[in-house]
Amino acid sequence: MKACSTRSISSRHRAAAAPAEGLQDMFRDFWAYHADCPLKGRNKILASICPQIYGLFLVKLAVALTLIGGCPRQDDAGAHIRGECHMLLIGDPGTGKSQLMKFAARMAPRAVVTTGRGTTGAGLTVSATKEGGSWSLEAGALVLADGGLCCIDEFECIREQDRAMIHEAMEQQTLHIAKAGMVTTLSTRTSVLGVTNPSKGAFKHGGSCAGVAATSLSGPLLSRFDIVLLLLDQHEPNWDRIVSEHVLQNHQQASQPFVRALHGWSVEELRSYITWAKAANTNLHMTNDAEQVILAYYQQQRRAEERSQAR
Repeated sequence: MKACSTRSISSRHRAAAAPAEGLQDMFRDFWAYHADCPLKGRNKILASICPQIYGLFLVKLAVALTLIGGCPRQDDAGAHIRGECHMLLIGDPGTGKSQLMKFAARMAPRAVVTTGRGTTGAGLTVSATKEGGSWSLEAGALVLADGGLCCIDEFECIREQDRAMIHEAMEQQTLHIAKAGMVTTLSTRTSVLGVTNPSKGAFKHGGSCAGVAATSLSGPLLSRFDIVLLLLDQHEPNWDRIVSEHVLQNHQQASQPFVRALHGWSVEELRSYITWAKAANTNLHMTNDAEQVILAYYQQQRRAEERSQAR
């Protein structure tokens, strides 16, 4: 493909610039202050993520890890292991799934937000258009989000034949295109954050195997997601009271000057921190203790009778 001219559609599609030196010093000082107890520093950062939603600590932690990602690996045989994480949120209506997704898109240095309702496979990958007697390729959401985050709301509304087109983009991080006489390969090094509603009657509150039948996604597509979280609306009076008080408090403090101090870092600071963390953690190695934890968890999941065959 040959580009005759280019123009910037949105600043959100530009490459992430390195944070200012002052912000980098702030991040170093922040972790130096919490060197004795890093978990306290982590919790302060998580408190700044989507503060209008009460609780959901593990969900916010998963969102932060998805945005920062890991380290891509390539062994001597040429096998490539992606460093980007894919996350799927399955939950009842009103549990804050879409708010978390939109906040994650604001934190990401590069983000594309789309919805599964009415979205085609070409809209997610690449479409071929004819203009002025010649064919050209137009990038879809996954290609535009290369190097960033692709948020897909109402994931279950994507048609089954269109879902099959994103398998390669999520796992191999490439798209092999052969359309209108044009054969090429495009990069899709992006993290996918999908949000979906559960199948009707899938959740049995208190059950341990809700995730197996909670969604209509096929096994091959579900296996592409590294993190699958279920959000249940348990209808507990105490929880409802705490959440309602938190929402009212946020509305009352929205116009007060000290609300930023209560909520911690701003969205711009979180975006700069994610860029800084991704650039600083380019050669991470797993400790022996972490390997033992992951090994034990994997074996326990494989022995579980109610486990999904896709996981």
